[in-house]
Amino acid sequence: LGLNGSVSYQIVPSQVRDMPVFTYVSINPNSGDIYALRSFNHEQTKAFEFEVLAKDGGNPSLQSNATVRVIVLDVNDNTPVITAPPLVNGTAEVYIPRNAGVGYLVTVVKADDYDEGENGRLSYEMVEGDRGFFEIDQVNGEIRTTRAFGENAKTAYELIVVAHDHGKTSLSASALILIYLSPALDA
Repeated sequence: LGLNGSVSYQIVPSQVRDMPVFTYVSINPNSGDIYALRSFNHEQTKAFEFEVLAKDGGNPSLQSNATVRVIVLDVNDNTPVITAPPLVNGTAEVYIPRNAGVGYLVTVVKADDYDEGENGRLSYEMVEGDRGFFEIDQVNGEIRTTRAFGENAKTAYELIVVAHDHGKTSLSASALILIYLSPALDA
């Protein structure tokens, strides 16, 4: 009762990633409510912990402490970035031999996403262009021919390829792939 039952709270000084814990969180000394003092990014800080000291107002004062562990959940905040084939202003140029047969590997589209789990798992698809001549593997991004090119085939084909993640709100990146048939049969 009285001062013996009056509890105050404080954070024990410590470091989180070489910064004082007081730059990360604060505590209400009367209620013990803990507040974030910054926004957290899972890719930078996955978790951190600190000590909270609870002390009564009695004489002598009695105290106890507990460890608080903060786990920062990943959100889908990173957009995929297409890293291959090399893009110039969002476009890649690829050359294949005119006599390329069915299943010929044209190129491999690769993208990076710094999120984790489903937020970082990528799928690939062709959304526009000469899709009747090519297919893309949704998992590994391989673009292959689906037919042979005859003598009268045009010399250039276009595909718009999208890499999208599997976050709840999916993020994506796209590229224009220009595919040229080399003039020589076996180039």
